[in-house]
Amino acid sequence: MILPQGLTHDQLEKALNRALVILDQIGLDPLSGDIQMNIYSGTVSNIVTKAIAETSDFEQYKDTAHPDLYNPTLDLSHPDWGLEMKATNRIGKGAESHNPGKGWFMIVVYNLADGQTFITQVEVAQLEKEDWVIHDRAENSSRTRTAITREHATRKLRENSVYLDERYTTPTLRKVLESKAQIQLPLE
Repeated sequence: MILPQGLTHDQLEKALNRALVILDQIGLDPLSGDIQMNIYSGTVSNIVTKAIAETSDFEQYKDTAHPDLYNPTLDLSHPDWGLEMKATNRIGKGAESHNPGKGWFMIVVYNLADGQTFITQVEVAQLEKEDWVIHDRAENSSRTRTAITREHATRKLRENSVYLDERYTTPTLRKVLESKAQIQLPLE
């Protein structure tokens, strides 16, 4: 997995472990109705963002502007300066954002089991503005407009990912992972 300058694999692992401890302490379970799933995904994203800021060179961008994290040791024009974060419970979904743009993008994929959150996959890639397509809102919709990654950009994210527990990979992603690594993963 390739990461932006200022974030090492060890730092990412520490941040994910720290986030899981916090999520466990909070004890919210969207599957039991404690919180809506989309709001929980935002919570996971925010907690992982804060944990990365606490364990790496990146700092949380307190302003609401893009990106969620930035590396203050780099110039604003440096390609590794920013890192946008998202979380989802859908493995291999690709990126979806209200802030599509150029820069690093990380998706933390989580699963819920027995009231506990597990991180199953992390996708990360450097994306360009042309890697996104805007989804228009339905007429009379109050939802905000979102953008999703085009197929080639979603593939780029999937190919630069790590699976933390292969039991949660879908058959399609299992094929991608096996073909990339030229190995066969155990089924369970």
